[in-house]
Amino acid sequence: MKRVIWNIVIIIYAIIAITTTICLLSFNEHRISEFGDYSLVIIDSRELEPKLAKGDLLITDKSYKATSGQEVIFYDTTSKDIKVAKVLAVEEFAQDTIYTLEGNKIVSSTNVLGTIENAKQISKLGTVLGILESKWGFLVLIVLPSLIAFLYEIAELVSELRNGSNKK
Repeated sequence: MKRVIWNIVIIIYAIIAITTTICLLSFNEHRISEFGDYSLVIIDSRELEPKLAKGDLLITDKSYKATSGQEVIFYDTTSKDIKVAKVLAVEEFAQDTIYTLEGNKIVSSTNVLGTIENAKQISKLGTVLGILESKWGFLVLIVLPSLIAFLYEIAELVSELRNGSNKK
């Protein structure tokens, strides 16, 4: 029974470690994990309350084009924060779509992560993912267990070599 529980723990650890590593490798220039049209947005401030709480994880979809009157989640390049604003106007160009947002903000579609209506919000999961994606979280989750496993294997190898030389 202990072996089964231990195997389940190892499998869960491996899934978490692989998922975290994939999210880190999928960072864009704004430190947001992107998978095609989907983005994992961690809400890390209370500025967006009451719509979005600190620690929430948003799964946004860029494939839905926002229209006038909808609220969009976007990356504000001046403050380097995630913000939400209502679309006032949409202008289509050959290569890009430009959104005019409330507060006289003009945003390119490359900085728009999706609409609030199409985003999936998961409460508190953003806090967990934020910790795992941090430098210290990655150290504790990936580096230290790998180092311990490596040292254990070296100790086992030395023990085998000693046992082998004692038998001769």
